[in-house]
Amino acid sequence: MKKRLFAALAASALLIVAPALYAQQFPSKPVRIVAPYPPGGPSDSVIRAVAERMRVTLGQPVLIENKPGAGTAIGSDYVAASPPDGYTLLFAGSAMTMLPAVAKVNYDPVKNFAPISGILELAEVLVVRSDLPVTSVKELVDYMKKNPGKVNFANAGTGTVTYFQAEELRAFSGTDFTNVPYKGAAPALQDLLGGRIQATYDGMSSIGPHISSGAVRALAVAMPRRSSALPNVPTMAEIGYPQQEAVAWAGLLAPAGTPKEVIERLHLAVVDAVNDPGVQTRLRGMGGEPASSTPEALGERVRRETEKWPRMARTLGIKPE
Repeated sequence: MKKRLFAALAASALLIVAPALYAQQFPSKPVRIVAPYPPGGPSDSVIRAVAERMRVTLGQPVLIENKPGAGTAIGSDYVAASPPDGYTLLFAGSAMTMLPAVAKVNYDPVKNFAPISGILELAEVLVVRSDLPVTSVKELVDYMKKNPGKVNFANAGTGTVTYFQAEELRAFSGTDFTNVPYKGAAPALQDLLGGRIQATYDGMSSIGPHISSGAVRALAVAMPRRSSALPNVPTMAEIGYPQQEAVAWAGLLAPAGTPKEVIERLHLAVVDAVNDPGVQTRLRGMGGEPASSTPEALGERVRRETEKWPRMARTLGIKPE
C-alpha cells in the first residue's frame, strides 16, 4: 500500500516538474515561424526583423517559412494542425480573424491557437494610380459612379483588411468596381504599379516610397487620426466614411495546447525583439507602430475580431464562399 502511494506521489510530482523542465530546455532546436504571405512583402519584412532578434534571445535559429495562398488560410491551417510543442508558430494578422467570415476554413481563430504576443499595428492608405484623373475620395467616388465596373481595386486576399475596406467603400459609397484578390500585398502592389490595377488600400511600409515617387496618389488614411508620415492626407472619417477606420495588426501564435511555460518563453523573446531599438526603427520605417502585448491581450483581440467580422460580412451582404 505504501509503495503504491509513494509511486502515485512520485508520478504526481513528475507531472508538476516536467513542464518546468521542458521550458528550461526549450528551445533545443530551431524554431520555425510560418508566414502565410509571399516572400518580399511588408508582412514578410516585419517578421524577419523580429525573428533576427528572437534568435539571439532564444539561442536557436528562428526560421521563416512562407506558405502563402487562400487569403492566409494555407499557412494558418498548417500551423493549427502542427504539434503544440512551440517549434512551429504562426505569424498571424487581421486576415486570420477575417477570413472565416467570408470563406470556409479548417481552423478556428480562438480554439485552435494559443496567443503569444502582438508585434505591430499598421494603418492602411487608400491610393490610386497617378494617371487616374482623381485627387480626392469624392472625385474617386464620382469617377466610379460615372464609369461603373471600370476601376479595378486590388486586395491582399479574400477576407483580408484590404478586402473588407474595399467592400465597405463599395457599400457606403454606392459605387461599382471590381475587387480583385491577390495572394498577398506584394503581388497586388506589383499589378498596381504595372497599370493592371487602378486603386488599392496598402500599408505605408510598402506604398510609402511610391507615394513619394509620384507613381501613386494617396487619397486618405484609414485610421482615427492623420498619419505623421502623411500629415496632409485626410482620414476616411474626415471625409465622411468613419466606418473605414481599420488598423491592421500582426502577432505571433502557437498551436492550441502548447505548454504555458513554452508560451511564456516565446512571449519574452517576442517582447524583447519588439522593444529592441533597432527592430523598432525597422518597424517604424515600414510604416508600422511596434505593439507587443500580453498573450491575454492578444487572445482577447482575436476573440473580439472573430465575433466582429461575421457581423460585418452580414451587414455588407457578403456570403462565405
